[in-house]
Amino acid sequence: MAGYFPVFVNLTETRILIVGGGTIALRRIQTLLPFADGIQVITKRACEEIRMLAKKAKIILEERPFCKEDLLGQELVLACTNQPEVNNEIYDLCKEHGIYVNICSDRTKCDFFFPSVVFHEGVVIGINAGGENHKLVKETRIELEQYFKGKEEIENGNDSQTAPPERKCSAAQDGERNENG
Repeated sequence: MAGYFPVFVNLTETRILIVGGGTIALRRIQTLLPFADGIQVITKRACEEIRMLAKKAKIILEERPFCKEDLLGQELVLACTNQPEVNNEIYDLCKEHGIYVNICSDRTKCDFFFPSVVFHEGVVIGINAGGENHKLVKETRIELEQYFKGKEEIENGNDSQTAPPERKCSAAQDGERNENG
């Protein structure tokens, strides 16, 4: 059997829990926001960007330690803490309760991976290498973005061959990260 099957899932009414409040959690939240309404974040301390999302009512934020009761009713869980013992506890509990789980620091403990995402005219393209080759994923995403940008320029009568400016990757387009989930 070969790896993970790419599937697109309707997450609009899915109960999603993210445990952690740092950079990785923020990227996961930003990736999910265009697709999901019910994102709950539990963390001892959230970064300012996550707090701002909560203030804008984009997510539900609780700044406190994780407890196993937090998993009740959840359908998708992401453990994005810098505490391996907490991440492992979350993994074990999710497996015990049949909840899909992604441990951001351990690709062997992921029921699913986050793809690098390209949006173009209603088309969503997800790119993934099974949590292994983040550089290739990023390069592929950039090539697709450049292709679509060039296509748009030609369609708009501007077929200049200038390369797009270098930019920071947004979370939804994140493909080169030093994590595994």
